[in-house]
Amino acid sequence: MSLGKYFKKINIKSSGFTLLELLITISIFVVISAVVLPRHARFNNTIILTNLAYEMGLSIREAQTYGSSVKFFDRTSSYDQGYGIHFEDYSSSVDNSKRFILFADTNGNEKYDGDDDGANCLDIDGSECSSVYTIGKNNFISRFCATRLDGNPDDCYQFSSPRGGNIQYLDIMFFRPQQRACIRTEENLAQTSAVACSTNVDYSSAKICVRSPEDDERCVDVSYSGQIEIK
Repeated sequence: MSLGKYFKKINIKSSGFTLLELLITISIFVVISAVVLPRHARFNNTIILTNLAYEMGLSIREAQTYGSSVKFFDRTSSYDQGYGIHFEDYSSSVDNSKRFILFADTNGNEKYDGDDDGANCLDIDGSECSSVYTIGKNNFISRFCATRLDGNPDDCYQFSSPRGGNIQYLDIMFFRPQQRACIRTEENLAQTSAVACSTNVDYSSAKICVRSPEDDERCVDVSYSGQIEIK
């Protein structure tokens, strides 16, 4: 009988949490979760945005590799064309803030001459489109700019509010055997003749910025020398 009382006493002392202790524990967990989880999501979105900027930089590097070496383009069955990346302003039919294009400058006019349907290249004669890259996760291109050598303000277009700018497109191209970038907008293309990139330089660099829904931003800088940086 006394042994049973002993075990009963031990069980009473080893009982679980009281209701008050349980409520306090749950409250602490809720507070920690409310602080940590949004920051964790923000951190993940920042990583995704940074990866997007690096992927864009790698796509420009791909164009540089193709353009400065030898890359077969099946629509023309040729090897000697330059390659570039094309960015374009707002369109009512296509969300250009969510895409950019790898193209082959088959006609040598130093600018992109489609065609694409917004998501894919059209397999038609004369189309310079090689690949269409799309941007997901609610990230988008916030702006693209070309830095002028004459000291005037940069030529830019921005998708973020207020939308607009003084250029409609930006082409970053590379031609054999040079590694340097040929940076084109309608502003400098109208002032120079075709194939003028080899002798006439109007822009020292180009910048393309991507933004997340939380307004974090990463930019890809491409210098005339061909250097590509993520900032």
